[in-house]
Amino acid sequence: MIKRFAFSCAWLMWMAVSCATAQTSAPAPAYNFQAGIFAEDFRLGRISPTLDMPGAGARFSLFPQSWFQLEIEGSYDFAQTFTSSWTNGFVTDNLTTHLRVARGLGGVKMNKRLNKKLRVFAAVKAGFIDFNSSTQNIPQGFTNPQDPATRSATDFLLYPGGGVEYSFGSHWGVRFDAGDDLYFDHGHHYSNIRGTFGPTFRF
Repeated sequence: MIKRFAFSCAWLMWMAVSCATAQTSAPAPAYNFQAGIFAEDFRLGRISPTLDMPGAGARFSLFPQSWFQLEIEGSYDFAQTFTSSWTNGFVTDNLTTHLRVARGLGGVKMNKRLNKKLRVFAAVKAGFIDFNSSTQNIPQGFTNPQDPATRSATDFLLYPGGGVEYSFGSHWGVRFDAGDDLYFDHGHHYSNIRGTFGPTFRF
């Protein structure tokens, strides 16, 4: 009787240890994709004074648990109005421009995990920026040094940036990005600060 009891206790202890070990060594959930939406502020430095353009966008990335991710994003900045000086070399006039900006980017994101919930990252992306503007009653022969913000155009865009991500659970978190929307126009490049903030979701 005592031997049976001892054997039963030993067997129950072995089962308990086996279950605990299995739970401890169980792999973390694997995620293949991460998607997010964000609000943004784009500071167009070519306009004087600097023009702040609020907007919104979305992004999608592969390999969210890896230190190396592939990512695409698109965003749209809502219409803003500003006044600028136009000249034909002899006469100067102040005209009002209505401007909207859209952009599309794709590139890489490199992560460094600080703990289970927090990680920092750097990103490099390339794509386009589209200036959709309208200036009414432009006199013939007048030009503006702030093109393409005052005339519609699409330019090459390079984005170096970085930020932080914080996870509230296994499937979602929040993310803050800041970087330089560096666009190239007629042989010149122009830096513009852009920051984004919003939730992320892993699948």
